[in-house]
Amino acid sequence: MPASLDSISSVSADAGSSMPLSLDSNPGSSSGLPEGLAPSPSSNLANALDAAPLPIAEAENVRKWNCNFTFGASTRLVSHSQDTLHQLQRSHYGWAYANVFLASSNELVRFFGALTFTIKFNQDWDILHDTDAAQTYERVAYWFVQCVQLKDSAIVIRKLCSALVAYYLRPAVTWDRIVMNLTKRLIKATDQSGNQSDENIANFLHNLDDVQLRSMLWFVETLVHDLAQVDTSNLQGYRYHQKLSSEVEDIVILLHYSMQLSSDNGSRRLQDGLACFQTLALHASAVWARTSVEVVRLQTLLPTAISGLFLPETNVQAIECVTEILQRFSSFLNTYHRRLLSEQLTCGGAQRIVVDMKRGEFSEWSIPFAKLLVAFGDVAVQDIAQAPKDPTMSSVAQELSDLMKCEGFAGIEEVSGLVLPFWVQYVEYLSDTECAYTDKAKPNWSAFARVQVLDIVEACFHKTCWPTRAEEAVWEPGELYSFRLFRKDAQEFFQTAYIYLGVDLFLLFADIALQSQQPHMLHRLEASIFALNGLSESLAVKELKVDGALSRLFASESIFGMENTDQYPLSIRLKRTTVTMITNYTPFFENHPTFLPQMLNFLFNALQDPNLVNVSSIAIKSICSSCRTHLVPELGAFIEQYKMLLTWESVDGDVREKVIGGVAAIIQALPSDDAKYEPLATLIQLTEDDFANALHYLEVNEVSSAQKSTVRALRLFVSIGKALRAPDNITTPTHASRYWSYGNGAALQTIIYQTLARATTLMGWNSDVIGAVCQILRAGYNEIVPGPFNFPTKVTVDFVLASTLGTARLDYIFDTASVMLVKKSDASQIELQNAAFSILNHGKDLLCLVDDVRSRDPDLVASIIQLMEKLVPHHLHSMLKLGPKLNYLFALSLSALAAEQVTLKRAGAHFWASFVQRHEYDGQLATDVYAALNIYGPQLCHVLAMQIGGECARSQLETIAEPLRKLVPAQPQARRWLMEALDRPDFPSSSVGAEEKRLWIQKIYHHHKDAKDAKAQVTPKLSLNAALSLIADRKSIPFTYFCIRDVGNTL
Repeated sequence: MPASLDSISSVSADAGSSMPLSLDSNPGSSSGLPEGLAPSPSSNLANALDAAPLPIAEAENVRKWNCNFTFGASTRLVSHSQDTLHQLQRSHYGWAYANVFLASSNELVRFFGALTFTIKFNQDWDILHDTDAAQTYERVAYWFVQCVQLKDSAIVIRKLCSALVAYYLRPAVTWDRIVMNLTKRLIKATDQSGNQSDENIANFLHNLDDVQLRSMLWFVETLVHDLAQVDTSNLQGYRYHQKLSSEVEDIVILLHYSMQLSSDNGSRRLQDGLACFQTLALHASAVWARTSVEVVRLQTLLPTAISGLFLPETNVQAIECVTEILQRFSSFLNTYHRRLLSEQLTCGGAQRIVVDMKRGEFSEWSIPFAKLLVAFGDVAVQDIAQAPKDPTMSSVAQELSDLMKCEGFAGIEEVSGLVLPFWVQYVEYLSDTECAYTDKAKPNWSAFARVQVLDIVEACFHKTCWPTRAEEAVWEPGELYSFRLFRKDAQEFFQTAYIYLGVDLFLLFADIALQSQQPHMLHRLEASIFALNGLSESLAVKELKVDGALSRLFASESIFGMENTDQYPLSIRLKRTTVTMITNYTPFFENHPTFLPQMLNFLFNALQDPNLVNVSSIAIKSICSSCRTHLVPELGAFIEQYKMLLTWESVDGDVREKVIGGVAAIIQALPSDDAKYEPLATLIQLTEDDFANALHYLEVNEVSSAQKSTVRALRLFVSIGKALRAPDNITTPTHASRYWSYGNGAALQTIIYQTLARATTLMGWNSDVIGAVCQILRAGYNEIVPGPFNFPTKVTVDFVLASTLGTARLDYIFDTASVMLVKKSDASQIELQNAAFSILNHGKDLLCLVDDVRSRDPDLVASIIQLMEKLVPHHLHSMLKLGPKLNYLFALSLSALAAEQVTLKRAGAHFWASFVQRHEYDGQLATDVYAALNIYGPQLCHVLAMQIGGECARSQLETIAEPLRKLVPAQPQARRWLMEALDRPDFPSSSVGAEEKRLWIQKIYHHHKDAKDAKAQVTPKLSLNAALSLIADRKSIPFTYFCIRDVGNTL
């Protein structure tokens, strides 16, 4: 016989008892709930759950589980108990277990009882009838009152609050002043004589003790917090927030009472009140208008929160509350609130906190106060900037300035890092404001603001100085990371300040660098150069003042003639920062070649230092590339220097690549091919030595060393090839030189080609080798001037045709072939067409070698389809020459369009978008294209309809829309193809009728026509209101919704 709610969840409890019952109580005894709270014996919950009374064996399991927490079991036993708990919570008897747990004498078990009710409400709500749900709520509310009476810890009461909120956030549950009703329940449990008919909550609050009041605050906070997770875009979520609006009046009264500052008011109650107010205010920013009744009521609490900023009982919580509101809902504060807050932030207590922080003395609320001050500064930045004579705003600005000057290094003290973002915003505001006064007299406060910015720049500069070796030795790794991070932020601040201060900021740092030449001031010299590096992208080096300052700086002996000191780490950092400065200010050296010899000696000396080798090689490559014409007379010295560095242990392959690229750039600047031959032959021979070493390693079966040497040799060729490219400003020669194809230079090109061929033959399975070979070939595709790396088209074709399924990076090989067909400008059209035919045919043959379609490399398939796209329209004849083989490639591209992989879908979409659009073809080519479209056009429309109709993810609709956009205006028969595709029985969206499909196609074409008309009128204006009016339900008609909105809009 099915049991009632009483038999399932009853516990032996005495209503007047001060302790809940232990698990030794009889689970089958009658309910001990007080009169009015006990459920009716005619409950339907048992029928809903199809349950029986709690078995004795199950009750015994609960007792054993309880003991594990009562008497302290081992970790393994507790873990087992947790697994048991999860089974109990989700079992048929979960409701009964929750009730039994809450009757335990173990507080932790009572917590799990509340948790179980929460889980059951969220997971098993649908099986409860209305009467059962209400009775279950009464049971949870009863336990809430009982646990509050027992003064349980917050963990239990808060979890019971979660259970109550879980009930209220279920569909169809009505809210009838839930805060008021729950308050009455608490009062009735302790005062039976109270007037329960009174509807003014203010008349009840004085009857609540501290624990009861805090419990109500926890309930409200939980309610608002959980409600914030509800989606407000649907109707049910919107209704929940409407219900909360009806509770705001009672909640505000509750908060007013809880936040009163009086001697008998507990500090915890004040803190809980502030936390609840903070949660509610932040939630208000998302759901209610700034001028709504709810927000206006909540604003009445703000002065109380602000007045608690410097009370010992509430300072931390009040600071956090106000800070969060400023950061996330700044409009919550009106003019009166801002003035009140600014007065609090500049009172004597606040100033003492700032003074202490400036001296390096911090308390537990120093950092929270700094965050509050910054948050207020962000909100009041306009007042701070424009009212320097206002005592309050001036004091706020001074406090923010003082916080940038706290003792200690940034990263060790975190205040300066917190305050710096405010000053960035401050300077940005000044820069934006100054633009408005371009043609007007600047305001009176402008001069003061400029002084203020310079003061902050100086303070920030001091914070970027490195410590001494002894000071840095005691830093933790996290502190060093924070210091480096601050320096990066400071550099960005200097860039922002430069927009406002102009060249004066550059001159300031240059003067500091010139004044910091003594050994004991290296930290200031390094910091000033570091700051100048940050300004390199913002200023014009040709400006007279900048040019003069840089000339004085680079002429000083301390820059290129610095020696190591006893503070070795600082000396290394100074050199590294100086090397970076050389790279950043390369345009300066183009205009001042007299500095090049001393600077290059400095860089090559730095190559011998393992700490500087990488940054130095970058600088050498940059200088050689930009100043190549000035360095031609020193080419021999560069080659000798390169030979020398091959013997240095500090030099690895990456460094050699950069240096040899710099030397090759100088070779490119030589006036004739004959002049280039000898130095270039030297570099190629030095590189060939690496490949010879690789061959030797292969002979002795040291494959790993052979791979490294081969890749290094090939990457050196890549660097040489890129450096030999002619600059963009060179004019195209009238007559192409044949020196590198048939003259003396042909021997060098042959050597390079043979090296590539042998490397591919020996190690074609190595991805690094194939990648480097492809980069070498690509180095010559853009060349307008013949050179040793500008290979004939046949070289690339032979390289592609030599590839097999065992060759590494096949996709990159075919991508390289595509680049050649598009960019190689010195080959004839016939030559490129023949190359295209051979490459595409080889790609098709490779794919046919794989029988299982699922085993094909999707990247290879995508690269071949991309190759097909590159052939349209100029090399389309080559593709059509494939004849029957073309059917395979067309089918492949259609399957790619329907594939799940993004790369395949994108490649297929791009190809068909290119192929279906209208191009001007003549003769037989036009006939062939027309025939192909008649065959594959309907198939394309079928794939598009299937994808848009439901098989395509919404994020991929833009990709699918591309070929449709091109198809509609280009092919007159597209309307018929689309209609036939929509009418096919395999169309995925069964809820879309024939009329909707017809209207969809009509809208597609109307959008296309509107777009053409709008373009002709130079006023593009598309309205989708008519199209969206067709939609009754987005879920039931996904095809109509997605296609009209996303595809139609793009048309």
